[in-house]
Amino acid sequence: MLRQEANPTRYFYSRGFTLLEIVVVVFLIGLLSTFTVLSISDGGQRADIENEASRIDALLRLGGEEAIVTGEVLGLGLAEQGYRFFRFREDEWRPLTGLSAFREQQIPHYSRLSVFLNNKWIALEHEPQFIATPQILFYPNGEVTSFRLILASTNSKQGYQITVQSNGEVIQEQVDHAY
Repeated sequence: MLRQEANPTRYFYSRGFTLLEIVVVVFLIGLLSTFTVLSISDGGQRADIENEASRIDALLRLGGEEAIVTGEVLGLGLAEQGYRFFRFREDEWRPLTGLSAFREQQIPHYSRLSVFLNNKWIALEHEPQFIATPQILFYPNGEVTSFRLILASTNSKQGYQITVQSNGEVIQEQVDHAY
């Protein structure tokens, strides 16, 4: 019988993809995915604003408790880009510096604060270091100047509203069309 010999060139030309082709395709898919995520995402701004709103909420509660415990009137000065706490001593308002929780705070640069006080929006300084006197007062008997604060992104219409009632109750809620 005749024996057939294997053809060595028969398997030389394969029908699969080369490793280089697979690597290039995976790289292009990753690159497109990255651009898609970046175009959809707000870069974490929404989470930053939510965290800042929670911090303000906690500090407002803490400010009320600090006034009760120390028996002194505390104040909160608000600016578009931040806030600072004050203590009334020797017939003048002085910024609180000893307690790290009450130090001057800057909010994220892509957000801003606005305040509704005495049934009207009040004009705020741009930076907290320019605040000379507080707009909000915390009294030793637990009472607080009632107000509504809006913290919102300058890039979107979503934000947080924090309402403080005269009895010291603090209510935080997410709002649309903040400005």
